[in-house]
Amino acid sequence: VLYPAYYRDRPLFTGGAYRALGGFVSMLSDAGVSTAVINESDLSRLSQYRVLFLPAAEWLEGETVDALKSFVANGGTLLTDGGNALPHELCGARFAEGITRLVFPDCGEGLTALETKFFAPTLEGATPIAYCYRENYYREEERDIAATVYPFGCGKTVSLTFALSEVYSDNVTYQLKQFIRGLLRDVGYRAPVEVSGSDYADLTLMKKDGHLMAHIINRAGEHNAVGVRTFREIPATPPLTVRIRATDRPKQVTLRPEGIPLAPIGKEDGCYLYAIDRLHIHTIVEIDL
Repeated sequence: VLYPAYYRDRPLFTGGAYRALGGFVSMLSDAGVSTAVINESDLSRLSQYRVLFLPAAEWLEGETVDALKSFVANGGTLLTDGGNALPHELCGARFAEGITRLVFPDCGEGLTALETKFFAPTLEGATPIAYCYRENYYREEERDIAATVYPFGCGKTVSLTFALSEVYSDNVTYQLKQFIRGLLRDVGYRAPVEVSGSDYADLTLMKKDGHLMAHIINRAGEHNAVGVRTFREIPATPPLTVRIRATDRPKQVTLRPEGIPLAPIGKEDGCYLYAIDRLHIHTIVEIDL
């Protein structure tokens, strides 16, 4: 997730800039996607990533736009929130001024409601990849484009037509998690490691001494509930399945810090599957490919 330099003179932990950044980070975390934050002043790190998320940004430096073009042209996927200052040649569409209204994105398993800014697109090479509605029901004549995709070089730009990152934190739903997972799947992204079995299993990937370290954290509990100051108990998750995408079976998979070796329980869709009984607070799956 890119943090634009436009906001560098504003407080980091308050205001719309932080809200947009935090919204995308929370949304990706909720969707089970390992995420890092890059400052606009550190664009040399872009090549380390396959997908870059750009929260709503009123202004982007010229060198940033050039770096984003290079990132996408070299095979990266850029996913931008509605209301971005990207040039139309990078997203294949022009967007009208934002109008605050109700937006009902189609999340695959139903609609969900957001009150946010909608930016009507005029397509210039981009094609629709997702849709939303103006009311809380499926009616073809009240359907709008929710996201577009535009090939650029060897990569692609996905543009949302509504401001999602700014309002996500107050509109967390299971459907929105499915919406972002669906977008990533539809543009061809397949995560190297995935965890299923609980929406509260947060995944963070790191590397250490040549090993891939999958940190899994249990986020269940009352810590996000408004008005809760302290609590004494975190419920354990149900059994979890760790999916490791690899051509060959990993040489070793170990549960840390216990040092317990894990054996695969199956293979599916190019992934080796491993089981964890249940998660209380935190564990690390050390992967030696």
